[in-house]
Amino acid sequence: MTFTFIWIDPSLPGTPPTDIDNNGRDDTAFREIYYNDAFDWYDDGTINFDVESVAFHEAGHGLSQAHFGKVFLDNKGNMKFAPKAAMNAVYAAPQQSPLGTDNGGPCSIWAQWPNN
Repeated sequence: MTFTFIWIDPSLPGTPPTDIDNNGRDDTAFREIYYNDAFDWYDDGTINFDVESVAFHEAGHGLSQAHFGKVFLDNKGNMKFAPKAAMNAVYAAPQQSPLGTDNGGPCSIWAQWPNN
């Protein structure tokens, strides 16, 4: 799980989040990523909570990415993704390397940095 901590302005009523660079997003102070030690983590590419796949997904949150794509069941009850990406909201299988949409996400967020 990734937690995002933001800067606030205590001098204003209700201590609203700051947006110093006026990009329309709250200013991030820092992020922390936690892994649940109640899970049996694996690193062998099996379906059982592959730690590399989960770390890849959570690192995406650390880079400001939200969940991406749609997850649905087909007429046979199989889980499908449109498109398949590390940032899908459901863990269904190991994914230890980026797909096209995974490359596009950070590029769209950070392309204008530091001018955004």
